[in-house]
Amino acid sequence: MALMTRLGFLLAVMAVGFFGVLSCDSSDRSREWGGTVLDSAGIRVVHNTEEGLWCPGEGWTFTNALTIGADEGDPAYVFGKITGVQVGPDGSIFVFDQMASEIRVFDQTGTHLRTLGGRGQGPGEFSPSAAGLFQMDDGNLVIPDLGNGRINWMSAEGEVLGSKVASYSGGFPVRWDSDGGGGVLVQRRAMGFNENPDLDAGDLLIRIGPDGNEETVVVLPKAKTVWMDGAAARFKYFETEPSWDLGPVGPLRTGMTQDYRIELRGGDGSIIGIITKPAPARPVTNGDLDRFRGLMREALDRMGLSPGAIDRQINNLSFGTSFPAFNQLMAGPDGTTLVQRIAELSEIETLDLSEEMSRRLGAPTWDVFDAEGRFLGPVDLPLRFTPLVWHSDAVYGRWLDELDRAYVVKLNLVPGVPGTGAECR
Repeated sequence: MALMTRLGFLLAVMAVGFFGVLSCDSSDRSREWGGTVLDSAGIRVVHNTEEGLWCPGEGWTFTNALTIGADEGDPAYVFGKITGVQVGPDGSIFVFDQMASEIRVFDQTGTHLRTLGGRGQGPGEFSPSAAGLFQMDDGNLVIPDLGNGRINWMSAEGEVLGSKVASYSGGFPVRWDSDGGGGVLVQRRAMGFNENPDLDAGDLLIRIGPDGNEETVVVLPKAKTVWMDGAAARFKYFETEPSWDLGPVGPLRTGMTQDYRIELRGGDGSIIGIITKPAPARPVTNGDLDRFRGLMREALDRMGLSPGAIDRQINNLSFGTSFPAFNQLMAGPDGTTLVQRIAELSEIETLDLSEEMSRRLGAPTWDVFDAEGRFLGPVDLPLRFTPLVWHSDAVYGRWLDELDRAYVVKLNLVPGVPGTGAECR
């Protein structure tokens, strides 16, 4: 089935997008791109080298434009667990606090305007397991909440616009996102209690429209990070996991984390382009395993688990033999693609269990590819910062301090200046 709205927009921009500009003039950059472009059965495949197009000084940097949050005082500014950030057409910032089961709305300066929802089962209320919030192109909000068994649609002012019954019977929801046009995307996985035989093939990426109708966009390959062993869930770190993201416009990006291969998909879910970059395999050593178990033990201890419960959690873990090639994908500004690198375990001070299991190994360094699929170079985001949404040339996300207190941070992108080094002349 065809995915509408944002993915459908791709068909209108092909002539000037990924297909049409692969051979564009690169005179604005003085370093020659060393990659290649191939046509494989009508699919454009961009093979990059390890060296990016950015010369010294041309890379992105960021300035901290806004921080919202406090460790005490007005409860509107004290966050428990931030699971969603969105930016409205007028610049208003919407923050979903899962612990409080509410949406807090701030103006562009970070001043609290209003709070929507609250914990409960009634209209406009949310359960503690609500997945977050997503914003449509018209400014309305959608909040998936399987704890209350429904997906909620509401206005930016909090008016309840409708809901759809939702359950786990069709598969476990691994991740949600917006399609921008009033619907949501959900990645569903077989977890032993589903009633959908299609999940045997892999994770289904489903679009749920505002009318409640569902359509399958693509079947993602099977993950090897979590599965059911009878009634118990088993976890395997350093294994492959589907990753995907849909930006404001343009293609759906998908990939499996063990292979540095990003697929660009059109409105019907079919592959229209592929981006690759060298990623030598990095074996997992015994020292890596000891370090990871120690990080996990410290994280579980901070959660207040008993020593016995921590031991059971640690003993339930298993591990792959090599690290993934990347951690996750994200659509960036102006059609760029961002790919998060895997951190060295020796560089991880604390394990962030508020992240999805498959995203806990992310480094602050991201690879940036332009709209043509060419590797530009790496960019660094602050430690313990999780980017959640791009709005124009700014990225908004969650930052945790040394005591795991959560804040909303806005980072403005600062483009670099043309390189003047000898290697770029």
